[in-house]
Amino acid sequence: MNPRTILSILIIALLVIPMAGCGKKVVNLEYRLPKDDLSKYKISTSSTINTTASDGKNSTMKTTTDAEISQKVKDVSKTGDLVLDVTYNNVKITLERDGKTQTMPTGALDGKTVNMKMSKKGKLLEVEGEEIDSGGGMKQLSQMNAVFPDKPVKIGDTWENTDTSDIPLGAPELKMVQKVTSKYTFQSIEKMNNIECAKVTVAATLNQEVQKGKDVDKLPVKIDGKGEGKVDGTFYFGITKGKVVKAEMIMDMDNTMNIQQKAKKASTSTKVKMNMSMELINAN
Repeated sequence: MNPRTILSILIIALLVIPMAGCGKKVVNLEYRLPKDDLSKYKISTSSTINTTASDGKNSTMKTTTDAEISQKVKDVSKTGDLVLDVTYNNVKITLERDGKTQTMPTGALDGKTVNMKMSKKGKLLEVEGEEIDSGGGMKQLSQMNAVFPDKPVKIGDTWENTDTSDIPLGAPELKMVQKVTSKYTFQSIEKMNNIECAKVTVAATLNQEVQKGKDVDKLPVKIDGKGEGKVDGTFYFGITKGKVVKAEMIMDMDNTMNIQQKAKKASTSTKVKMNMSMELINAN
């Protein structure tokens, strides 16, 4: 897992957490942060990637990532859209493979800032600074963020959102199309880190499939593939503070890729399990 992919994961860790404003009985879920608001988070992720090649060989890679993220509201539009500067600091990435553990270089991440524009209901509208993430994974993964209904909700209410994104595969004629369907449930109001929080859970399904353009036959390599997975998460956000206090997520993903170059064929099956947590560290 390279630093660009890890950055995508960290971005998505920040985006999936809704901000909220609420009354006593109903909550109007939307991102409502004032200009110049600064939130600092500690993020930790751990993943296990099991790969099986067409010749039957298996390999396992484990990664852990710890980082601090600063999110500053650069601007707020008249319609409530937020322009966010997200900066990564103190990034530490550890990789374990073939019985060996090594610390990965983080020069592409530490101190880097990505600018994002997001609607007040959680839709990612624009991303700048994608030279850090040239694979476009940030936009693709961000579809797992919370997207809210237009009306207030009360405890026990549920809502759903379905979205799609394209993942580049290195050629204009090839892309992976991902569909994400998410169901959210407003579970309760409870204390977290001594802050009164709204608790929302999400259960999402992911489906991926390689889509080919009309000139795909001109490529020297033929690629087919598909994948499916799920994400389960729990989000806590401060009712009066209007920002995330803590979040936890688990993702399971299965992918199969078939590659043919001239007479040589190869297939790879990959299983990914990821645990992720995020916590506000400047609550005062």
